[in-house]
Amino acid sequence: MIEMIEMIARVESWPRIRRGGGRRRLLPLVFTLATILSPTRAQASGGVQYWSQGYVEVSPEKSKLRLGIYGEVRTTERALNVLGIFVGPTLSYEILPYLQTSVSAKLLVLRMGGEYEQWQRLDLELTPKPPRLIGGHLGLGLRNRAELFRHPASPDAASGVTSTTIRARHRLEIDITLDRAWRLKKIYVNNEWFWGQHFRHGSLGFTENRLTPLGLQFEVSSFARLNVFYLVQLVHNEKSNHWRMATCVGTFLTIQPARAGR
Repeated sequence: MIEMIEMIARVESWPRIRRGGGRRRLLPLVFTLATILSPTRAQASGGVQYWSQGYVEVSPEKSKLRLGIYGEVRTTERALNVLGIFVGPTLSYEILPYLQTSVSAKLLVLRMGGEYEQWQRLDLELTPKPPRLIGGHLGLGLRNRAELFRHPASPDAASGVTSTTIRARHRLEIDITLDRAWRLKKIYVNNEWFWGQHFRHGSLGFTENRLTPLGLQFEVSSFARLNVFYLVQLVHNEKSNHWRMATCVGTFLTIQPARAGR
């Protein structure tokens, strides 16, 4: 399957296909199917990664304007090799009961080849939250985010020489809430498509796809939730025109102290 995707990516008429509205909408589906059908190749090429994510909210519970701190560490097997560190504040605002926007600034330390580089990222997010269905048990979410990166222009660039890159990402998620099966609160699946500039190369196109075929959310306490998920990542390398796949196991701990004692 991965060979098929590589063949599609090399087709000379691909730019014409991308301009066609109906055909263009099929591209995320192609990437998603390839991700689902090629897990063996994915693990062999990228290994297993571990993503440890956390978010601490410091605002009053009922406030429409909320401030929080996000942090993340990505490592490889046995946590011996740190691939990336992400940290920064997030400010969100509830525009409507079913619409939220947020802005965040993050400092990134990423392993690029054999060296670590410091990047900065500015995020602008818009997240519709439609009413839940089937008595509140079925939920649908669509997160839309625009990102602006500032990073070294090249691995061997002189100190202080930077470049900027833009990227958009869209995540569709479906979740089912449970009537408290132990502390398991909900089960979810999602898929996220990335489109923008390839880092350090500048051309526009689909750059990444992340499929989460299984995610579980546990209610740890009245003010803390823990997500445990399995993710398959598909990343496009523009230089070689190939797609690299990796499997990831992750956790996301959300802490809202204002909910304590509820």
